[in-house]
Amino acid sequence: MTRPQAPQAPRHELGARARLAWDALQGALDTERPGCHGDARFTRDNLSDAQVATLAQICTACPILRACDAFAAALPIHAVSGVWAGRRRGRVLRPDYRPRVREEVAS
Repeated sequence: MTRPQAPQAPRHELGARARLAWDALQGALDTERPGCHGDARFTRDNLSDAQVATLAQICTACPILRACDAFAAALPIHAVSGVWAGRRRGRVLRPDYRPRVREEVAS
């Protein structure tokens, strides 16, 4: 079974609450298959409200919802991205956001 990716910080740098929640989530994944399994939409940033609502519906029937929610709640909002336990996490960009392109300076 594909497991969610570890948070950005190495496990040893997570707080005690997040480490315990991560271990519980991994334990739940050993015995259950979450509704998000194999669905890349759950890890995307900048989802529309309608997309988040659709994914949240999938989460409502998930057998590991509590473990997922506990882990996501134990981290700062931007430490993980996508939809966790039916809630948007991570970076949310304005709809009109465009990355700034740096002009190269000729030498």
